[in-house]
Amino acid sequence: MRRQRITAVLAAVAALAAASTACSGSGSTSSGSGAHGGTLTVVSAGAPASLNPAKANVGSDNWFINLAYDTVLRQGPGAKTGPGLATKWGYVGTGNKVFDFTLRGGLKFADGTPLDAKAIAASLNYSRKNGLNVSWTSAISSVTATGPLTVRIRCSSPNPILPQLLTQVLMIGSAISPKGLASPGAMGTRSFGAGPYLLDT
Repeated sequence: MRRQRITAVLAAVAALAAASTACSGSGSTSSGSGAHGGTLTVVSAGAPASLNPAKANVGSDNWFINLAYDTVLRQGPGAKTGPGLATKWGYVGTGNKVFDFTLRGGLKFADGTPLDAKAIAASLNYSRKNGLNVSWTSAISSVTATGPLTVRIRCSSPNPILPQLLTQVLMIGSAISPKGLASPGAMGTRSFGAGPYLLDT
């Protein structure tokens, strides 16, 4: 695993230090210059409302969350939805009511827990039931693992924005580890994700 350091200064008082970790079991430590680590200082007008992706404020808190949490899909240039933790995705049949996606193999959360379909289904179910933006997920009736790496989302009514919900922009698809879900109170101030950084308090 490759580790880097980042420090973000919150409200010019609190320091946010983070250590990078790869989402897969193997990685490389090669660098063109041979240098590793270093410190990047970023100033924010205020601390995030929460480090829990389900409780964070979309827009103002995104960059804090996206440091520690990877998402099922990623929004790229031109608002185009692309792969994230999932490599394949799409609606099944007609009506935009059933949505399937397939995760990459061999992924892990930063705490070492396997990032599989069961863990992602549990994370999505937590976010849709406990998040601040439940109006966006109100059409979702169930999220289930249909295989080791496959997940199905069923909706009670057409939900054409599911791909956007699963990106880093709206954060519903932020993957929260089982350890985080077991300690929801701790998620406000600690990180339990599979993103490129870990919060070092």
